[in-house]
Amino acid sequence: MDDLTKKDLLIAQYQTPTNLEARIELHRRFSTAVQRWPEWVFNQLDLPPSVHILELGCGPGGLWAENLDRLPASWSVVLVDLSPGMIDQAQANLLPRCEQFTFAVADAGAIPFADNRFDAVIANHMLYHVADLKETLSEIRRVLKSSGALYAATNGSAHMRELDDLTPDFIDHMPAGSAVLSFTLQNGAAQLRPYFPTVEMRPFDDGLLVTEAAPLVNYQLSMTGSETKITAEQKKAFEDHIGQIFFQQDGVIKITKETGLFIAA
Repeated sequence: MDDLTKKDLLIAQYQTPTNLEARIELHRRFSTAVQRWPEWVFNQLDLPPSVHILELGCGPGGLWAENLDRLPASWSVVLVDLSPGMIDQAQANLLPRCEQFTFAVADAGAIPFADNRFDAVIANHMLYHVADLKETLSEIRRVLKSSGALYAATNGSAHMRELDDLTPDFIDHMPAGSAVLSFTLQNGAAQLRPYFPTVEMRPFDDGLLVTEAAPLVNYQLSMTGSETKITAEQKKAFEDHIGQIFFQQDGVIKITKETGLFIAA
């Protein structure tokens, strides 16, 4: 797959928030974590009272929408996404405090801002999507101040591994861990160190205890785009298949989550 094709597929996948919302719903409803992910990530931001922050691949702005009441008035945040639809949704979600936010449609491999501008860059589950990781990390290093830090969230190779066994053969899907292989909790630090002398990984303790079929089915279909390719009968068969697994496992499906945050400075 060439870079242009990868970018085109990424834009199509995230043209609207629908696919992302299906994934968020599963984690939101069935997570075993003590804290919600956006709250936990926000807690890791060790920043002074007045800062300029860049978030790459911001999606619908969920990190900020869920922490608006905690956002210092002196923080200035620039939100960037490759998808115009995501930027539109982020603007709508952040309207109550929009004066603190600037929005831009842009590629993380060609960040449209000056050198040494930001005190922090956030890349929340997006570095494994970029066409050229080295190019993107070079760009992040360029726009960060010498004292700045990168906060980069990703998953591990064991993340959601049970989905492979749960998904029937007639659903075209990639192995659960394959989407993030280019930047994982296992290989991320080694890729960050050429750009940042200090790299720390903080794990997020979480898992899923799923008790309904439909959110699990919608999650898996959202990961592959299969919802536009399968028939209503196949989707119903998928739901029935998951229902049988629930019956065999006393109404609960346990799914591994392996997620964390790199802090690089």
